[in-house]
Amino acid sequence: MSKKNFLYGLFLGTIVSGVSVLLSTSKSGKDTREAVKEKSLKINEITNQLNGDIRNISNQLKTVSKESKIILQEVSEDIQKSVASWQKDIKPNKQSIEINLKKIEKDLQSLEKFIKR
Repeated sequence: MSKKNFLYGLFLGTIVSGVSVLLSTSKSGKDTREAVKEKSLKINEITNQLNGDIRNISNQLKTVSKESKIILQEVSEDIQKSVASWQKDIKPNKQSIEINLKKIEKDLQSLEKFIKR
């Protein structure tokens, strides 16, 4: 289906439905115009409210994004400080373990030499 045919059909359908509504309505023209006006005002009011709500949500998302960025930076700094502190705390134990491992390796080498004899 081409775009032109679709638009032609949409236009024709709109006109036919508008005429059928006007011919089948049980209200007078004045009553119909007032009802349409009231509905239009209500739709405008709802649309304005939705626009306001969308702006509020957008502002809240921006605020949350900024706050999250700050919090993530703080958490990252805290983790880095904790890791640095932990590394400092385990340094003596790490050195002791390395010394003991070297002794064990030396003893294993000596034992291997002894076994080979």
